[in-house]
Formats: sequence, structure tokens, C-alpha cells
Amino acid sequence: MNTETDKLRKELEKLVLEKGLNSTGVLTGHFSPKTLDVLLKKKIQPALEVQKEIERILPTDPYFARAEKLREKYKLSPKGFGNFRKLLCGVRTFPCILLQNPINDHLEYKSMVTKTRTLGWLETELQMVQIKLEDIIIIDLFPMLTDAWIKTHPDERKQAIDDMFTLTLDFISTFKPPVIFSFQCLNPQNSDLWASFKHEQAEKLRSSMRGAEVQRVSEFSKRQSIKKRAMKKLIEHLRQKKNEIDQIHKEGLALGMFQELGDFPTLDEWSDFNNALDAMLNKLSLTKLQS
Repeated sequence: MNTETDKLRKELEKLVLEKGLNSTGVLTGHFSPKTLDVLLKKKIQPALEVQKEIERILPTDPYFARAEKLREKYKLSPKGFGNFRKLLCGVRTFPCILLQNPINDHLEYKSMVTKTRTLGWLETELQMVQIKLEDIIIIDLFPMLTDAWIKTHPDERKQAIDDMFTLTLDFISTFKPPVIFSFQCLNPQNSDLWASFKHEQAEKLRSSMRGAEVQRVSEFSKRQSIKKRAMKKLIEHLRQKKNEIDQIHKEGLALGMFQELGDFPTLDEWSDFNNALDAMLNKLSLTKLQS
């Protein structure tokens, strides 16, 4: 037990001896040998439990019922809808990622991740710090739509694109993610398929090519450099969030107030957390990313 914990226990013991504590956590004039445990269990443990809770977006959220209606309206792939929902069901307090239509979303989820370079790269790098891809919210700019569907539905595509982008804005408005990293560079002027789409909010969500101040690296495109900078920022935000949870976990274990829970990382597994993140950043600086 560390010195700070010893001090805390002594202060609590002094408080209990002087005032006493009943079973509901209210100070009284009576002392019991179990009052310290009561204080820990009734007051401190609940406070820590609330702080360490990780809130995820649930697949049963009403938002997905609205999305399902649009899928039915345009007769889109059920697998595409399932992948779209799974990518969104991450941890609400973590930074999220905005992509322009992850490819292969008509496949089973694992196959889609494996065959989509950006998703596969993210999954590999996040595993180094015991974070699953499923922990990160990944927003699809135009949910469930594919290039193939756009090509074969020229009469419906303009309205469909607008409806799906509105669905994305609805998600952002409903769940209010703390940070959004845009890894997509939609430019309607250079795309025949998406040229019909124009929306003032798209410019705010689009990765900025003109405004970004990046140095040109040999054999790296500007798009790759911008993507790498965004990923580095994502890693730093994840470092901050995981460190906060790590500290709460350490304090709770030091006080003996809760045990290891299921898949929750142990302290030993988190001991080299910063080294793992540093390795990710170093690898990122040496890796050429592909779209």
C-alpha cells in the first residue's frame, strides 16, 4: 500500500472514530469496527464506479430504426446496414473517425475490415494499446451507399445521397461526439458519381486540403500526410482517455474496492501503455498510408 493510501485510511479512521458512521453513510455519534468498510463501499466505491463506466452506443438505439427506414426506402443491402451500425456502436467518450464510405461494406464485418486498408490499419495499430476497432466510433459520410448502387440508380441517387448525409448529421446531433477526425476528402468537382451532392455542412466535415499546412514528404501525397497527422492526433486523444481510466482503475484497486472485471485490462497489461503508443507514433512516421 502506498503512502498516499495510508494517509487516506488514517484520515478516514480518524473521522470515523471521532464521529462514527451508520450503515447508510450518515455520520453519527457511534463507532463500529466496520464503519471504514461502510464508508469505502457506500461513498467512495460508487463514485469511482460512475467515473470508470464506459458508455457505448447500443444497436437498439432509436437512431438505427430511422436508418433502417432509409435502407428499406432505397432497398439497400442488409449487410451494409449491419456494418454501418457496428461501426457506430463504439465508446461515446472516445474520439471518433469520419470516413467516406468504407469500401467492401457489402461483405461480412470481418472481411470488410480486412479488405479495407484504412480499417485494417486502424485495427492493427489500436490492438497495440489493447483498444479494439469496435471501441472507436467510425462514421460513414454517406451510410450504406456504394459506388455500384450510385451507378445503377441515376434517378434516385441525388435524393439518396442527400438523405444519407442528413442521417450522418442526425447522428452527430444526437450523440454529440467529443472529437471528430475527418479522414475523407470529398471533392464533388472531381467526382462524377458524387458531383450532384452539395451541402454547406460537407465543407465543415471534409478534410481540408487547401487549409492544411503540411510539408511535402518524398513519395508521400498531401492526402497521406494529412491522414497521418489526423491519426497521430487520434492516438494522442486515446492516450489521454486511457490514462484517465487507468488512474481511476489504479486508485480503486489500491483501496481494494473492486476486482478485475472481465475484459478490463489488468495493471500489468497497461504498464507499458505509453511505450506502446510511442511505438505506434514512430511506426506511423515510417509508414506510407494508402487509401
